[in-house]
Amino acid sequence: MGPIALVALAGGVAMLFILLWTCLSLIKKCGANQAMIISGYTGAGRTLRFLSINSGSITRIKETNDSSFKIVIGGRAVVFPVLQRINFLSLEVMPITVESSIIMKEAIPVSVSAVAQIKVRADAVSIATAAGPFIGKPDEEMAKEIAKKARSVIEAAMRTVLAKMTVAELTSNFDKMAIEFQQYVSPELAEVGLTCDAFSIRDVKENVGKLESLDAPKLSAN
Repeated sequence: MGPIALVALAGGVAMLFILLWTCLSLIKKCGANQAMIISGYTGAGRTLRFLSINSGSITRIKETNDSSFKIVIGGRAVVFPVLQRINFLSLEVMPITVESSIIMKEAIPVSVSAVAQIKVRADAVSIATAAGPFIGKPDEEMAKEIAKKARSVIEAAMRTVLAKMTVAELTSNFDKMAIEFQQYVSPELAEVGLTCDAFSIRDVKENVGKLESLDAPKLSAN
């Protein structure tokens, strides 16, 4: 084999490795508790494709003509630079601390501190609902916006549920209140793509006077 042929062979091998490296660099993946949202050109015009990719299977869930992005849950996908952008969204629990002023059933104003364990539901439609308005923003900002939305829903639900209770009813049975709260808030959160794994009241304080006058038990809950 002559020198020219050797140079040509070496060049071909080098090009093959470059091509292989380029192809591999286009493959992006996310963990089992993470969603990868790919926005931009998806090869389907302005068709929105919800794709659930798990263990190598792809399921088409829904199509609309609203926007253009696809969702990968615990899997991998080919992403083209410039044409497409990636957002990573955690599907793990987010502790949301809420402090709200509430008028109880007997017209007593109280301040309630609570913690809700919130997460994005792990299906493509819910992820699109929760993250859709914030796609294209930095990942950290997207997470903050979703947490802000969750806090708003939780605060409204707390005011609705607690307004039907007396202070004594609330402070005598935090567990019962937590169950009633979760039953009420679950469909509200589902509408924005979220779910509540747990809810607990940490503290209750009367804004005027003292709760001890109502013979209330200890006011902190774990």
